[in-house]
Amino acid sequence: MRENKVGKRVAFIVLAIVCIVWIFPLIWAIFTSFKSDAEIQKVGFSLIPKEWTFANFLGLLQGNDSSPVFRWFLNSMIISTAHILLVMVIVSFAAYGYTRLTFKGRDLIFALLLGTMMFPGVVNLIPNFKIVDTLGWTNTFLAVIVLGAAGVYNIFLVRQFILGIPKELDESAVIDGANEFQIFYHIILPLIKPVLTVVALFSFTG
Repeated sequence: MRENKVGKRVAFIVLAIVCIVWIFPLIWAIFTSFKSDAEIQKVGFSLIPKEWTFANFLGLLQGNDSSPVFRWFLNSMIISTAHILLVMVIVSFAAYGYTRLTFKGRDLIFALLLGTMMFPGVVNLIPNFKIVDTLGWTNTFLAVIVLGAAGVYNIFLVRQFILGIPKELDESAVIDGANEFQIFYHIILPLIKPVLTVVALFSFTG
């Protein structure tokens, strides 16, 4: 019993140290935000500001041409929202096609798509840049929004989820006169909302 208590205490101490190591950079950044430029650039380490100042926060709120933080934030929100919406549309349709539609070479094409996941992302840097440059998307939102919208991993994730949905639901809808799009929109789409939420989170975090 005593050994169990000692083990718990040791585990608690180790976890506390790990938590401190993880949270210290955040605490340091918060205290640093209240320091003046001269104190920040000063050689040596000091956690607590000698003179507290709100100049950094006032500069952030006022904004300037060199650091338009709010513009950067707005750009990030526009790009993230548009990219997530595009990803969910493309991924849901592609996953539905690879599970519910029957066409020649379907499984082979999907296997080839999965094979591309074995290549590191850096391999696509030059081809992606050439495509963006050819389309005239350099220094535009489209270059960030469109690239990567059809991620193979996301398609695989949603496809596996759809495979768990009974096909009897589709057959019942067909008997009631539903076409392919109606089956997707009224039956499949509501059922895959949980996995689409995961895809949206993956896309947002990049």
